[in-house]
Amino acid sequence: MSTPSPQLLVAAAQQTLGMGKRKCPPRATCLHLAGEVLAVARGLKPAVLYDCNSAGVLALQSYLEELQGLGFLEPGLHILEIGE
Repeated sequence: MSTPSPQLLVAAAQQTLGMGKRKCPPRATCLHLAGEVLAVARGLKPAVLYDCNSAGVLALQSYLEELQGLGFLEPGLHILEIGE
């Protein structure tokens, strides 16, 4: 796994999890989420609860794929949707 620049991590989250320009997650939230996802991928945490905006399963899957494309994650994480 490589370490992409913070700008790339923010861009990945904002492009996939944002709901238009005004509803993009703030930079700090994007970086925090990347750290949380990495902690799960490395086995340091059992899971991440994502409830920051109305992004659904497909948006979260796209986000994980973006992180994999950046070399930040290996494949293998699962997404579980609970209710609406």
